[in-house]
Amino acid sequence: MDISLKGIIFVIIVRCAESCQPYALPPASVSGEVSYLLMSVILFAVVVLIIAIYYIVKYHHINEKNRALKKMVAEFQGKKKNQGQKERDKESAEIYERLVNAVYAEKLYADLQIDRDSFAAHMNLSRHSLNMILRTNTKGLSFPQWLNTIRIEIASEMLQNEPEKPIAIIAKEVGLTPNNFHRLFRLRFGVTPTEYRQSKDSDTEKTDKQ
Repeated sequence: MDISLKGIIFVIIVRCAESCQPYALPPASVSGEVSYLLMSVILFAVVVLIIAIYYIVKYHHINEKNRALKKMVAEFQGKKKNQGQKERDKESAEIYERLVNAVYAEKLYADLQIDRDSFAAHMNLSRHSLNMILRTNTKGLSFPQWLNTIRIEIASEMLQNEPEKPIAIIAKEVGLTPNNFHRLFRLRFGVTPTEYRQSKDSDTEKTDKQ
């Protein structure tokens, strides 16, 4: 299409040039001279129009190629970004699992003095990395919130499985003062530790009777 269009333009230009060659006009033929000039103007206008159409079509074709190329680049970058994010999420989940295992296995929850910085150092993480991992895997919990959640879950199991153990001892064993333990437990379960233990004892008795 590109070559044929150039050929057409070339032929028109040649014909126009040939028609514009000077020739002898009869002196009285004024109307013939006017017609000759008019024809030359029309041919010139046609040539200009064809050239303009050619470059418009060419420009549009180039724009189409550029848009297609940009789309391909954007899709490639999007796939690469998604793949990278999946790899980072997987790595974050693996590290988070390691954090949880360490808290339970090493009973780090029982340490009253443990804080974010000491825990991050213990796990060979920076403070920023620890924050990011917790935020990604716990729906935005801070380190104290996350650790206290684990403490209360462990305490609830101890209340149920060790009915003779004093509540104050359970609080100490999970790394909380009695006041903080009662407050956090009530926030989590909506009842006091004593009420929780009684309800579980009642459920156990009903099950034994059945």
